[in-house]
Amino acid sequence: MDKKGSVVIVAPVSTGDEDIYMLDFFQLVLKDASVASLPNLDRLFNARPPSLEHVDLRAGNSMAGYYLESWLKLRGYDAHTVFEWEGGEAFSRLARSVDPIAVALSTTFLMDQKSVAIWLERVQSTFGNVPIIVGGAYVRKNKIRLDQIRDMDWLQAMREFGVEPTLDCMFVTCTEAALRKAIYITSEFGEHTLLKILERIEQGRCDCQDLVGIPNLALPMPNGTWQTTAEELEPVNLDTDYTRWDLVESVVGLVPIRASLGCPYKCRFCDYRALHSTMRLRSPESILEEIQLAKSRGGFWFYFIDDNAFLTTSRISQLTTAIIQNSLDIEWGGFLRADRINETNIQNIYASGCRLGVCGIESGDLGQLKRMGKQCRLESVARGIDLATEAGIRLSLSFVLGFPGETRETLDNTIAFINRIASTNKNFATYRIAPLTVNPISLLDGVECRRQYNLRGGQFNWSHDTMTRDEVIQTWQYYLFRHAEAVTYEYYGQDFPEGWSIQKRNEAFQLRKQLAVDFIDQESDSVVQSHFAQLWRLIRDPGESLEIPSWQAYMAERMFQPGTRNLLLQVDYSELEDI
Repeated sequence: MDKKGSVVIVAPVSTGDEDIYMLDFFQLVLKDASVASLPNLDRLFNARPPSLEHVDLRAGNSMAGYYLESWLKLRGYDAHTVFEWEGGEAFSRLARSVDPIAVALSTTFLMDQKSVAIWLERVQSTFGNVPIIVGGAYVRKNKIRLDQIRDMDWLQAMREFGVEPTLDCMFVTCTEAALRKAIYITSEFGEHTLLKILERIEQGRCDCQDLVGIPNLALPMPNGTWQTTAEELEPVNLDTDYTRWDLVESVVGLVPIRASLGCPYKCRFCDYRALHSTMRLRSPESILEEIQLAKSRGGFWFYFIDDNAFLTTSRISQLTTAIIQNSLDIEWGGFLRADRINETNIQNIYASGCRLGVCGIESGDLGQLKRMGKQCRLESVARGIDLATEAGIRLSLSFVLGFPGETRETLDNTIAFINRIASTNKNFATYRIAPLTVNPISLLDGVECRRQYNLRGGQFNWSHDTMTRDEVIQTWQYYLFRHAEAVTYEYYGQDFPEGWSIQKRNEAFQLRKQLAVDFIDQESDSVVQSHFAQLWRLIRDPGESLEIPSWQAYMAERMFQPGTRNLLLQVDYSELEDI
């Protein structure tokens, strides 16, 4: 195969500028800006060296970067991937060694125009006038929104509910220079469209006028408008089109892998189904091939990025049996449905290497689950959670607060559900609170749901018959946090130091929560110090008697802790420079 030009792939998970403002509402933060997980506290209080034994899912890179790198290399291109900003060092290194014909930017983890613009400005300042091709989930969402806006009856109906949909669509309102200096791929996938663009670039034909004949594009035109081209399905085969880990430059220990695409469920708050309307399952043989390739390059922990790795009990049996019978000897985690875990499959699930599940429980109130469109039974969910933690699998449970119909009574039912979860099993469950976001292109954002619930506004500024976004942020999330006692709030990583007893773990969870409540309630330094001292004495190794340090010696100052920090979290990113 003839060697083609070089392509730089940029696949960020954030802008890299958020820092402490992107912490969760209720996570304590330490002086070194890390979260106060129990392993971090154990390391600091006992002066231990950093440990690599606990996986931190935030440390993972985007699968899109690895996949596109191997995809292009298979087709003769010299591809290089950047995942993080690193103060510009990664870009500078590439700029010194590579003269790319194009840069491809993935928006899988970029959520707004500002984030995309930040990365485009970085690319433009480093590589000059090299063509930039942008694709991924955020671009696809904008195209779906644009198609909705073209329906004038729908547009007028949405405006009656206090929503201006054109503001959610880059291809209608965007005039920012950085965003208009790129080519946008709007298809569900995009890799085949990318190849067509690269061919034109190599022919010296990369102006917008040269590209209008290529399907699946949104192009900024010289007159200030946007032009979208015809839509065309791309040939996709998940069994053959997967990341070739033998071709990428480097492989990290935490390996992202895709076993399926799409979701058959219709949760009203979720926009994922609109992105991938067709369910595609990958064969176990193909999955095993990819795992073995990654293992040969040093990959040891696998994270399934599927929206739901446990789609059905038969799928669970199929995947876990294949992993066990082929003696892959891996550990893995992913998004799971807790109600698919039962007495007949839990042993296989654990034996296959599953050690972490992220589960969208969303509510402990049956009425709320029905309104959300969740197809599950709370008894089955509770059973699955307890079976998993008893087997040794850690679960991270998320709960959506504020969906239409939410009241104090429904929240009390969610709290009661959380407090029934077993807390003395071999492993444990955590929970996190997700204030409702009215996502554009979700079912909740549609006219039917808005009429049903008198839902006004969108995204982070909404109200309906029973609650408002401000009430969730200012009152109800704190209410749930204070009253959920059985399990700890979510911290990243394993959160269970090796060698600790279950009793010590749970005592530390309670003391850590008390510190968070102290900051939320703006208690005095003496009260904070009293609870910090209890946590210090619990975690500190027996032996040399040392004077208990002040809490300020290890923890970030108050403005970065829950309570005060929560006010900062509500500030628009554009205002952060003035804080």
